[in-house]
Formats: sequence, C-alpha cells, structure tokens
Amino acid sequence: MRANSMFLDAGSLFPALRVQTVGGALLSLPVDLAHEWTVVLLNRGHW
Repeated sequence: MRANSMFLDAGSLFPALRVQTVGGALLSLPVDLAHEWTVVLLNRGHW
C-alpha cells in the first residue's frame, strides 16, 4: 500500500479534493456536489 492511500469507512466524511474532470474543469469535492448522496468514480487513467 502506498503511504498516501486513504480508506473510508461507512459514514466517513469525504476528504477535500480538487480533481480535473474529463472536460478539463476543476471540481472541488465535496463542496461542488449538489446532493447529500453522490457516487464519485475516479479513474487513474493508466498504470
């Protein structure tokens, strides 16, 4: 496991992240999420 890996348990708050979308926009999580329940899929892109 890498040192910067993080696991969330059920009920854990989502950590603050800034990620780039496929369209090139920056998304601040969880601030930019519009709903209480949301699914976020992250893809590393390549190994």
